[in-house]
Amino acid sequence: MEGSPLGNAFGDAVSRGRGKKSFLLIAVAAALGLGGTVLASNITVNSGGTVEFGQGVATTEVCDSEIVVTPTSTYDELDGEFYLNNVTVSEIDPAFCGSVNFTVSVYASGTATPVAASSGTPGPDTSILFDFSMQDIGTSSVNNITVETN
Repeated sequence: MEGSPLGNAFGDAVSRGRGKKSFLLIAVAAALGLGGTVLASNITVNSGGTVEFGQGVATTEVCDSEIVVTPTSTYDELDGEFYLNNVTVSEIDPAFCGSVNFTVSVYASGTATPVAASSGTPGPDTSILFDFSMQDIGTSSVNNITVETN
């Protein structure tokens, strides 16, 4: 009896009940899906140090975001190799970084410990020259140069 008023009344009630159950099921599945997966470990924010994301390290503070870092090298004709000569950190704003200690570290490929590091504070010309010329660091082995402030 498709034309029966009672058939339509019961049919509508049954379809609305399924709709609510379907919506509830989708809402529960979505909530469980948003529980997510942790993709990183060792996350520390605003501890005055670094933020570790399992794959690398990023600093959380900087005294001047517009400094210029310029590494220079020299060529040794005897062994045909370029060597890191120095790293200059320049255009340091003395209002924010005038008395801040800068540390430049040089890392070789595949190492977590720097092969060389040097520290200093900016002079009146708002730059610092870090001399690595006596350490025989071949530029082909340099993977990263980092600049940190304390």
